[in-house]
Amino acid sequence: MKSLLFSILIFLLVVPARAQSYYNKTEVNTLPNKVKRAYRRTSRYLDDAVKGDFKYTPPARSKIDTLFFSGDTLVVQFKDEFGYKTLRTMQVKDIYAQLGDKLRGLARRHPVKVVVKGYQLSRLVPNYYREDKDPSRLMPDSVNQPIHVQDISKPYRITEGLNHRHIALWNSHGWYYNNKLDRWEWQRAPVFTTVEDVLPTSFVLPFLVPMLENAGANVYLPRERDTQPHEVIVDNQDSSYREEPYQNIFTTGEGTGFGVGTPPYVAGQNPFQQGDYRVLNLEPGSKAKVSWTPNIPADGKYAVYVSYKTLPNSSDKAHYEVRHAGGTTHFVVDQQMGGSTWVYLGTFQFKKGTSPAEGSVTLLANGVKGKVLTADAVRFGGGMGNVARGGKVSGRPRWTEGARYYLQYCGFPDSLTYSSMGGKTIMWMITAVAPVG
Repeated sequence: MKSLLFSILIFLLVVPARAQSYYNKTEVNTLPNKVKRAYRRTSRYLDDAVKGDFKYTPPARSKIDTLFFSGDTLVVQFKDEFGYKTLRTMQVKDIYAQLGDKLRGLARRHPVKVVVKGYQLSRLVPNYYREDKDPSRLMPDSVNQPIHVQDISKPYRITEGLNHRHIALWNSHGWYYNNKLDRWEWQRAPVFTTVEDVLPTSFVLPFLVPMLENAGANVYLPRERDTQPHEVIVDNQDSSYREEPYQNIFTTGEGTGFGVGTPPYVAGQNPFQQGDYRVLNLEPGSKAKVSWTPNIPADGKYAVYVSYKTLPNSSDKAHYEVRHAGGTTHFVVDQQMGGSTWVYLGTFQFKKGTSPAEGSVTLLANGVKGKVLTADAVRFGGGMGNVARGGKVSGRPRWTEGARYYLQYCGFPDSLTYSSMGGKTIMWMITAVAPVG
């Protein structure tokens, strides 16, 4: 008796579990005979594949989802788990060959189509490894695509790589307000003296983002990128905002713009609906300009963000100058996209105090007649969290907070920042930098 139990135990440990099927035995027995044969033979293929007998070994939990005849074609649809591992063209061919061997005469009399995740199996092969590249999955030619922000002070011009590309990149979760516990806390549990809410940021911000930008891309993050705890905002209604050659050469535009209002901001409060913005109709040879001069609280590096309103006739060549401790850097911003939010220009060294020559941003009114420039607030530095939940702010630098709070500060609609449909937020980020019209 002991010998028998030992043999059974060894069998259970050594023999791999059979791949589970979607149908139970009763359901299989009720299938039409031809479908029943196809189902059982496909199950045998799946059992052998899971054991590693073929070139592609699907996950052990792989199952048959549905099997049916569509006209003369036998359609075998596996559960999503079957495609969890990366596939290559050689493996796809082997799957069809091995499945065909198990199906025997059925495969000779009927074309076989394998479907996973709603796609024909060959579609799961990454385009890079496909023998026949799928043009619909290739990135479009970037040469004629608009560029949102260009640093025109660089001593070189990027023509290849990620030039003309706009990348939405999310580094991780962050410090968030737990409604049930009525407190701010990390969204992920601490593990081995670190936490997932911070660790990816430690390499995304100093390494990955600059690498992508140096290759020519505009990179957008749904969390604050600047670790500077100080923040200075100069709005178009502040005394350190100046229009030249005379004040009021710009006019106040229709609709809303950024306004500091009364932070901290509660749920549903959008700072980009609490103020106004300025508009200038462009004329050739115009000498008009706008400048924002902050009072920097301490020496250090500060990210510079501009904001404006996107209008149907906005200029695509808004020329900004950033004067900092290291000199002057020039940018061209396409105001036909990305309005009513913070648009990142770059991070620069600034000295403490007020200095138009070494600490200011200027918008020059050179452009095409019939177009308009808009001017709103400019922000220096990442700052501390100023979004309140449960009547209190996080008390931490903004870069540590979760995306929903920064996106609210960036003017995202509340329906997106609190929507369970995360894809909508990504689509908002993408369309925010799409041309108007």
